[in-house]
Amino acid sequence: MIPDYCLGDVLALLGERLRHNRSLDGHSFLAWADGHPSRLACLDKPAARFLRQGGEYAADLVDRLLDLLAGLGDGNRDIDELVRISGAPVRMVRKAVALAETGELEFERSSRSGGRAARSGSVEGPNLLLDVDRSSIYLRLPQWDALSDDPVRWRVMLDGVPTESHPGASGSHEEVVIPRPVRTLSADMGGETQVFNLDVVRADFPLLAFDRMGRFLPGSNPLPDDDVWLLYPEDKGSPEADEEPLAPALRLLGPVGWNGWALDLVSLKTQGKVGWGDHTRLVHHRGRPQLEMVEPVLGLRTRSGQHLLPRRPWVSLPRLANATDWRGAGG
Repeated sequence: MIPDYCLGDVLALLGERLRHNRSLDGHSFLAWADGHPSRLACLDKPAARFLRQGGEYAADLVDRLLDLLAGLGDGNRDIDELVRISGAPVRMVRKAVALAETGELEFERSSRSGGRAARSGSVEGPNLLLDVDRSSIYLRLPQWDALSDDPVRWRVMLDGVPTESHPGASGSHEEVVIPRPVRTLSADMGGETQVFNLDVVRADFPLLAFDRMGRFLPGSNPLPDDDVWLLYPEDKGSPEADEEPLAPALRLLGPVGWNGWALDLVSLKTQGKVGWGDHTRLVHHRGRPQLEMVEPVLGLRTRSGQHLLPRRPWVSLPRLANATDWRGAGG
């Protein structure tokens, strides 16, 4: 967790990133931070360490702090109300309010439009996805959620080289296939206010990970204790788990254009870390409720391109050492 004395710098950095990416969320911030060691250099070591190693906990806290910044940007200084709308810990809300009242924390008004619950009229960030059915990796470029009939015209660059023009799709998104291994990709809407950067293949650690639904797990952030797709150059060895060979449940050729790469489906439910070469990625075992989903229907998707599930997801509750009363709410 982030100590109080580190919080001001963390909030200032989040505010700075919001000016570049209005749709910033926890995962996209962590992906940006993992792109270069210097990006968290302005933070004290406890905060930087938590953001680099906290996995889903860190992403969740960043989301809460972004919602806290949105409330503060709207002029709200009521601690109880800010805790309610953001879900941030009380001590952090109290510290943030104190920083705002003394002028030590600067932010733009309405720096995040309504937080996570209200994103109408904004564009979410692009997502890098693995499509096993089509043997491809592609960048999903979203369109406006509401309030505008004008298509979003994205500009995409792979390793600094522009791709073909993207005039905007009539549906909820358009797709750009990543035809080869690239170190970096970026997408913007022709200006400096909405720029999305993503580090893909690292020269020193070219092991890519995707969750079982095909969503990219960037950088060296901890992997989920679940089924994971691992993509790597086959001629440089195979991944290991806890320094033992990691036997895949399924092994496929790499995506189209990724010649010489292998794609493994592995289970990380009992592993502590995944190694490849001289580098490792930790496996994050979560003692908290998890959303469980069955395998999607092969070959079927929704109109927006999402996988179609044969039945509803469910929430599994962890067995904790102490007796715990759980309360659930849907929205």
